[in-house]
Amino acid sequence: MTSKWRSSVLRVASRLEELDYFQLLNLSKDASSTEIRRGFRRLAQHYHPDRLGGSEDSELRQAVSAIYRRMTEAYSALRDPTTKAAYIEGLENGELRLDSTKVRSRSIAREKAQQPGQTEAGKRHYQAALAALERGDHRAATSEIRSALLFERDEPGFKALLKRIESS
Repeated sequence: MTSKWRSSVLRVASRLEELDYFQLLNLSKDASSTEIRRGFRRLAQHYHPDRLGGSEDSELRQAVSAIYRRMTEAYSALRDPTTKAAYIEGLENGELRLDSTKVRSRSIAREKAQQPGQTEAGKRHYQAALAALERGDHRAATSEIRSALLFERDEPGFKALLKRIESS
């Protein structure tokens, strides 16, 4: 570790709250999944906490840990096209960090807009399942979507929601 590297790390750490994920990972907004992965790996080698070895420099240790955590957060948000799109949308509203509850709410809102189902009862149970899911009540969501499937057992949207609930 050189003093130049230490200064660089401390400078990045001091600006961490001002950087969006693309700036942090040195990427353009239209970066592909491959470019995002490569960008993360390149910087991970530079800022990985293991690079410090047995250093007792607590200021540097905290800075490297903060940078690496934020890089990991950025990579997790940008590697998935859906969360990347949600992040870009939030970024346009001045949000530098991804809010996973907003991503979930946007996803649920899109599902509500698509409105699968043919029968009123099926649609009603589907909507109730989405509302329960939004509240975080997986048990009620499962019950409601299964009720919807009683009315329309072959509805792909209902099946997809059940699968999503069961996998979460």
